[in-house]
Amino acid sequence: MAKVLFTTKYTIDESKVNEYLNLIEELKLHFAQKENVKLEVFKIKSKANTYQENYEYADESVWESADEEYDERYEALMSKLSDMIIPKSTEISTMVEL
Repeated sequence: MAKVLFTTKYTIDESKVNEYLNLIEELKLHFAQKENVKLEVFKIKSKANTYQENYEYADESVWESADEEYDERYEALMSKLSDMIIPKSTEISTMVEL
C-alpha cells in the first residue's frame, strides 16, 4: 500500500519561537506512541522562523482515519500551535507514494 505524506509549513511569531520548540518536543513524544504515523519537523533555512511538519502515514487508510485518532492532548497542542503561527503563513500539501 502507498504511504501518504502530509506536510504543513508555517512561520512562527519571533517572540514565541522558544515556546514553539518546547511544544514541538511534546508533539513528537505524542506521535512517538503511534504505530502507523511518523512525525518529523524541519526548520526551513531560507526563511526566518519557518518550520515544516512532515507526517508520514503507513497507507491511505491510516491517513483517511487520522481525524478519528486525534485525542484531547493532540487538540490542545494544536490549539497552542495555532496561536504561535503568523496568520496566512501556512502551506499544506498531501502526497501519495508512487
